[in-house]
Amino acid sequence: MSKFPTVCAKITTHKPPRYMLYQPGFNESNSCWLIGKWIYVSKEEYDKKHELQNEMYSNLREMSKDQHYKYDGPIDPSDMNAAQKQAWEFFSGTIRWDCMVNEIRFSPLRVHMAAMVKIMEKDIEWMRKNKFKFIKYIMHNEEAVEQMKGIEVPEDLIIDKLKDS
Repeated sequence: MSKFPTVCAKITTHKPPRYMLYQPGFNESNSCWLIGKWIYVSKEEYDKKHELQNEMYSNLREMSKDQHYKYDGPIDPSDMNAAQKQAWEFFSGTIRWDCMVNEIRFSPLRVHMAAMVKIMEKDIEWMRKNKFKFIKYIMHNEEAVEQMKGIEVPEDLIIDKLKDS
């Protein structure tokens, strides 16, 4: 049974009604569709986007039916179709980082990524609230390596210490 909805745009029965679009994710390293989430939008945005959203993802269940993370190879973002690209830019998977909590103890942390370069806002808020910071440099094969190279990370969430692995 698929975890993807059959319709990717809906209006709730609330008074006043709420307008929602379903946005899946897409992982470029294995070409797999990822479970996304329903997003609340304004009526104007819903009116503009709901037909396209339903059209792009109308066969999402079918597209994801035979996918398997071991069998489908990577896809370059430049080769993605519009639906894959939009999904990838919304949610592209999770990455494990080495972090410090309260600047005193080490802890691994998985964060949700968008287009594999941006950390999702909900994770950034959670990290600030729980006093997690990314360790800028880690030791790998006796060499200091910047673990977040190429990733957009707010400066206040980086600690410039070295972690031995």
